[in-house]
Amino acid sequence: MLDEIERLALNGSPTAQSIEKEFRAFVNAITLQNFAAIAQAYEVYCEGVACVLLDKQGIKFKRTPGTGGHKQQRPDLECELDGIRFFVEVKALEVQGGKYHHQGIMNEALEIQADLDERAKEPGVHVGGALELSGFKVGATRADRIESLIEKIENNAKFDQLTYGPTVLMVMLGRLPSDADGPYALVPAYMDETSYSPNVLSGELWHVGFGQPGNLILDWVEFEGAKAIDRLLSKEGVLHSRPYLVGVAFVSQDIRDEHKVLGLCRSVPDFTPIDVSMRIPDDHAQYIMTGVCDAVNDELNSEGYRFIRRMPKERTNALIPLADESKSKVSAIYRLLHSFWTWVAATVRGWLSKH
Repeated sequence: MLDEIERLALNGSPTAQSIEKEFRAFVNAITLQNFAAIAQAYEVYCEGVACVLLDKQGIKFKRTPGTGGHKQQRPDLECELDGIRFFVEVKALEVQGGKYHHQGIMNEALEIQADLDERAKEPGVHVGGALELSGFKVGATRADRIESLIEKIENNAKFDQLTYGPTVLMVMLGRLPSDADGPYALVPAYMDETSYSPNVLSGELWHVGFGQPGNLILDWVEFEGAKAIDRLLSKEGVLHSRPYLVGVAFVSQDIRDEHKVLGLCRSVPDFTPIDVSMRIPDDHAQYIMTGVCDAVNDELNSEGYRFIRRMPKERTNALIPLADESKSKVSAIYRLLHSFWTWVAATVRGWLSKH
């Protein structure tokens, strides 16, 4: 991804050039004492990722001018798609706990280094301990992850920035991925058939956007007969409290290092807080989100049938050949043993009949 950002800069994008310059400055400033520069570098990096994703979709972009005369906060990027003008505000969510988690990571790294320095006085090969850069807190349930994402977005999103114009809130999940790494995370609930004991699970991203207090969250069943209920949700989704947003685009990375953009938008947005001269027709919101994202759904679950229909087949079919092969081997062994004992029984009966 850094190579992609550099490519944009070399191709003459002023935005990518300024992002690359800022990123290098923050990375060079990282020390054990200045661990806050890690978060600052990551924020700039995420802005560069947003530019790469928008460029791949053929969307024009540039950095929005800074604070206005009335100290009006503005989104990060001003964009244009087929003549439709809108804005993108990038929010980088990296680890739970923010700067305190970063400080803990740096302290742990320092302890590992001190231990290695001490053991290096003795001959031989010395290996340091593992440093875990976890996203969510250990043991976080599905409802915990949903509420954590809502809380982090609420704490980072400023009202003035999001009402300057029609805005897409682009959330970089970083090391805070949802359990469902696919578009079925955009539906209220779905059936996961990847195991021989199917589970009905709540779509994490859908509840981050449209969840309401009291919604029942369903999680993995740990063993047969266990309850599938996690608990009731206690927080309101970000699109309930901000209906004026064009939508929310979640950016995550899968194991193949490909960025996926999954979006949520309201079927009928409310652009009332936005200045009249900058408002866009309601149907433009859907068009913008379709242009920015790989998959989009709304509070009515209008597109959910596409994701649910596709998900079980894709993920389950991969297991079928293994299951069939296993069954065929068992059957062959059974037939061989059955033939052997049939021959033994016939031989014994023949011997007894003669004697």
